[in-house]
Amino acid sequence: MLVFTHPACLEHNPGIDHPESPERLRAVISALQDAFPHQLQWREAPAAKLGELSAVHSRELIDNILQVQTAPLRRIDLDTFASSGSAARPSMPPVPGWPRSMR
Repeated sequence: MLVFTHPACLEHNPGIDHPESPERLRAVISALQDAFPHQLQWREAPAAKLGELSAVHSRELIDNILQVQTAPLRRIDLDTFASSGSAARPSMPPVPGWPRSMR
């Protein structure tokens, strides 16, 4: 199984009380490596192109995410926050066979 990630994902830090965190990503990666030591193929995710992002997100959301970050955290919606590292790699590329929610 292919697993796409990127070191820049560790720069997305939506705050201490939010479940998404660099620590959680590290724990998930470690758990996957421990559970499937020889079954996963790790790949570095390339930067998403605007057309790829536009296929699954509104232009309004993309523009909002890509705004210059002037505060430590910026609310995107009720449970989504952007940090200064959130747009370093805005999204994974589409992967054939993956549902839209996983892209």
